[in-house]
Amino acid sequence: MNFKKIFCMGLVLSLAFAFSGCKKVPEKQETIRVGLMSDVAAIPFLVAQEKGLFQKENVNVELTVFKSAQERDSAIAASQLDAVSSDLISLNLLKESGSDFKALLCTDGVYKLMGNSQLKGVSDLAGKQVGLSMNTLMEYILDEMLVHNNVDVASVKKVSVPVMPARLQMLMSGEIDGAMMPEPFCTIAKNGGMVELSDAEKDLGLAPGVFLMSSSFAEKNKNGIKSFINGYNSAVDYLNKSDKKEFSQLLSEKISLTEENAGFLQTKQFTAFQLPEEAQVKGAYDWLKAKNLVKSDFSYADCIIANGK
Repeated sequence: MNFKKIFCMGLVLSLAFAFSGCKKVPEKQETIRVGLMSDVAAIPFLVAQEKGLFQKENVNVELTVFKSAQERDSAIAASQLDAVSSDLISLNLLKESGSDFKALLCTDGVYKLMGNSQLKGVSDLAGKQVGLSMNTLMEYILDEMLVHNNVDVASVKKVSVPVMPARLQMLMSGEIDGAMMPEPFCTIAKNGGMVELSDAEKDLGLAPGVFLMSSSFAEKNKNGIKSFINGYNSAVDYLNKSDKKEFSQLLSEKISLTEENAGFLQTKQFTAFQLPEEAQVKGAYDWLKAKNLVKSDFSYADCIIANGK
């Protein structure tokens, strides 16, 4: 082999090593520990995980589904979660406790007041027992529904049943007359002979579902959060264009939503990233303030992560 051939081969190998050294090293994947409730708001997150949409955005997400707000909030207090599917009442209570959790985006929760077949409307609830979780979103919505229908809030007997499956069972068995609940429990109750008395969004314009995140975590992981939102938006887009029966097994396993009770999902349109409206945040705060559950003053800016975009 002559000198010219040896030189050319050496040059090719040198260039190969040089270019291989220039390859972009993938950024370290973020891990976001997310707590979800067993309701409709969880669906885009579950689908994003199932379809690899978070992974596609180079972000790791660990999902945990809780059966009650108390269990979820205990996990927050124990620093086991970076973000949670929650609501505006919990947001304000967390702020009052000194937590740095703030709203990153709105979620698509559906919240209704269900009752037995003897009840014709919210106005029939005076003197009746309604199951809910006290000092939470469920009580806030119930109070707003009662006021909207000119029913004295004090005339309704509120029964504390924090765990949703137990609340559903008590309604179905006649132990209580009505119950505040999210979907899919509303549809399960309806299929069991219960009636819908009021819908928070349709009747009151309330959209209290929000996704909260530790603001310090978000500040340290700005790129990861943007990637997380991109994955969420991709899941919303996929859901809105697909036959949701595709996810029957997933939703049955994760949030106990069987195909029999999932009919409402076929027309359900999920919402891509957006921040909660200031009026919605203030309404929740005012209710808590009136009940003396918060004493501090919070501005809208104190309650949101504005750099989510």
